[in-house]
Amino acid sequence: MKYYKSFLTYFLIFISLLLSGCSDQSPKIISAAPATSFHEWCDEIFKTELSQNTLNLHYTLKNPDQYGISKDVISLGSLSVEEQENYINRIQEYVKILNTYDYDSLTKEDQLTYDILKYHFEQILSNQSYYLYNEPLSSVTGIQAQLPILLAEYQFYKTSDIPVYLNLLSQVDDYYNSIISFEKQKAKNGLFMSENAADAIISQCNDFIKNPSENMLITTFNERIDQMENLDTRLALEYKSQNMQIFIGKVLPAYKNLVSALTELKEYSANQDGLCYLKGGKEYYEELTRETTGSSKSVEELKDLINKYYTNDILTLKTCLENGEIATEALSSFQNSNPEEILSHLSQEISQDFPQLTQVNYQVKYVNENLAEHISPAFYLTPPIDNSSQNVIYINPASDLKDLSLFTTLAHEGYPGHLYQTVFSSNTGTSNVRSLFSFGGYTEGWATYAEMYSYQLYGLDDVSATYYMHTNSLNLSLYARLDIGIHYDGWKLTEIQEFLSQFGITDESSAKAIQTAILEAPANYLKYYIGYLEFCELKEKAQSVFAQENTLDLKDFHNVILSIGPAPFDIIEKYMPEYYDVLCSSK
Repeated sequence: MKYYKSFLTYFLIFISLLLSGCSDQSPKIISAAPATSFHEWCDEIFKTELSQNTLNLHYTLKNPDQYGISKDVISLGSLSVEEQENYINRIQEYVKILNTYDYDSLTKEDQLTYDILKYHFEQILSNQSYYLYNEPLSSVTGIQAQLPILLAEYQFYKTSDIPVYLNLLSQVDDYYNSIISFEKQKAKNGLFMSENAADAIISQCNDFIKNPSENMLITTFNERIDQMENLDTRLALEYKSQNMQIFIGKVLPAYKNLVSALTELKEYSANQDGLCYLKGGKEYYEELTRETTGSSKSVEELKDLINKYYTNDILTLKTCLENGEIATEALSSFQNSNPEEILSHLSQEISQDFPQLTQVNYQVKYVNENLAEHISPAFYLTPPIDNSSQNVIYINPASDLKDLSLFTTLAHEGYPGHLYQTVFSSNTGTSNVRSLFSFGGYTEGWATYAEMYSYQLYGLDDVSATYYMHTNSLNLSLYARLDIGIHYDGWKLTEIQEFLSQFGITDESSAKAIQTAILEAPANYLKYYIGYLEFCELKEKAQSVFAQENTLDLKDFHNVILSIGPAPFDIIEKYMPEYYDVLCSSK
């Protein structure tokens, strides 16, 4: 049983935006003047929130000045309790203003945005008591792992971006100090991470800083400087020198301080098991599951949903084995290990069942060796909404992706997965404010749905393609059930081993490794699998409602889902009929 890939679609520094508001200065509360239209008010929220965090701003907009956003205050943000309180006050004010608009008088597009805002604000307010349960650090999805990648990919569109970047880099130590303070608060309240999780993060931090002169934040910065046209040679050398000085003086100490703090705090690791063993942990897991998956189903209902598809996977695999010999991957008619050519192949092959997408530019890059041991096998880096042609897919050489696994991974990250969905959404003209929100169940669920679809494009015979796809689905179902088992049902290593033994997995070290991965990132696997299952459920409903006696037109279904865009699944289901009427009734 393999570990399922944990893919990154955006940077989790948005944790700090969503939890604390980030800025050292409290932003002005937006008033609801009678003359302010709903659309204008949404734009004001968009500008206000992005102004609080320069890294978020840079990754959301290439040209913020064209949106009326300045970079007067350069900030990485903070996880302080004070900023959390400021943010909650701001959200409460947003809710009051939202309620002043007449829902029925809004356009359908604005009603969709309204519903998403309402859902998002209510979720934040309902989760505020669980502030200290959140965990910004983990070996795969943690800030300490992902911040270097975002800094390394920080694009210099113009010369003035360079000093802004250097300013941000110089704040890494203060930002990490706020994380350390947050972790100390967690420890004080009996909520500090397990010893294994702390050890994994400590090891990762030490690996990241062990060769300073070859660190990715040095090498990639120099490469970006060298690519700048019309940059004076003397100034280029000065910038490189400043970057090195800041890295040595600010970034290295930040990681060393984090290592020291986590080492000291390990003595507070009272709980080595799931969230349910913490006071209020089970209730937090329920809230976290709703937030992570975008599904309104209770945890018990999710168990039933997992069991439904798990049973179908088992029966399908049995039928495949009875109906023919399963081909090995080497028998595929698609023999190509070049990522760019695989992506080109996928972009062409999906045209029958997915709406056409305009020409998209992308780069395939490889994870720096400083992070290779700890980072995901692959991930897609979301481009600015005003520059959707800037797409990057990272592959981790340490993951040794090849053949079918490389093909389906690139489908997940590229076509028709993250890259395709992101660019499609950017072309639909949805409200900018929606780009502030992350709906992992939708984005990762869609990418997993795309991954499953891609098995039929690899060149295997139908039975073999079905077999491999349902094997992948079965693996995901096991991880999802283990996630719930560990964090909600209280499974410890003995129960985990008993569960895995049903599938021929009897190695204790494998069980421990799986347990550690799930303990580090509660509900992380659920956004992939539950998100995927929710799309399967939506397709079943679309078949019964819109196709009736005929087979559902997949291109129509995908067009509707993609046009609605990232949102909780109840909201997507609510708007499906209206979008079908608009997009598909003329056919």
